[in-house]
Amino acid sequence: MSAGLIAAHTAQPTAVSTLTDRNAVYISWVNLDQSDADIASAVSDLSPDEQERADRYHRLVHRNRFIAARSCLRRMIGSFLHVAAEEIMFVAGTHGKPALSDRFSFQDLRFNLAHSEEMAVLAIAFGRDVGVDVEHVRPNVQFLEIARRMFAPGEYVHLETLTEDEIMRAFYRCWTRKEAYVKATGAGLSLALDSFEVPVSPQRAPFRVTLHDACLPTGTLTDISPNDDFAAALAILGSEEPLPVLIHNPG
Repeated sequence: MSAGLIAAHTAQPTAVSTLTDRNAVYISWVNLDQSDADIASAVSDLSPDEQERADRYHRLVHRNRFIAARSCLRRMIGSFLHVAAEEIMFVAGTHGKPALSDRFSFQDLRFNLAHSEEMAVLAIAFGRDVGVDVEHVRPNVQFLEIARRMFAPGEYVHLETLTEDEIMRAFYRCWTRKEAYVKATGAGLSLALDSFEVPVSPQRAPFRVTLHDACLPTGTLTDISPNDDFAAALAILGSEEPLPVLIHNPG
């Protein structure tokens, strides 16, 4: 079976205040630990179903972070569509990946959301599927054991060659790149993490990554880690060359 290719590179997103490039991918970083007043305001952005989901959280911190993440997603999409956050309507894909309802389908706007602890990242693109993943970097994890069970053989072998100090960062680079790609495809748990390979290296140059199934889509992978406490990656499908990655923080 022939193999497709993904390129992976490291990007420094450019800050922008206006939306001028429909060929770019826009990301927004959000701190989910917001004030009580901000959370009270954010609740009104959510649909009744989302408000019910929020109320099912047992811990207040998790409820508030869910509300903040959904509100920020709605506000960011609204800033692109020029509609109020509460007007946004979502539908679920085959494997649960959310998309905009038919009312907004003419815009062909695609998006993805990920969060870990207090940090969330949102991605939006026009006409291209995107996926993001962010993970809080924790040292007390059985990195090689998890990699042996879940990563592709080449990724695991690469991790084995690294020093103990290097393994943690490499593991999170690999994990977030793979999760971002899976989320971009919308395949969910139906796409095994060992069915394709991503680069483990931190090098800035573009990488060519083998897809073991010719049916898997090609695209680009970009490191977007905000700081040393979090690892994060962005996947953009349908592109063999890097696209502009722009920061967008709607007011």
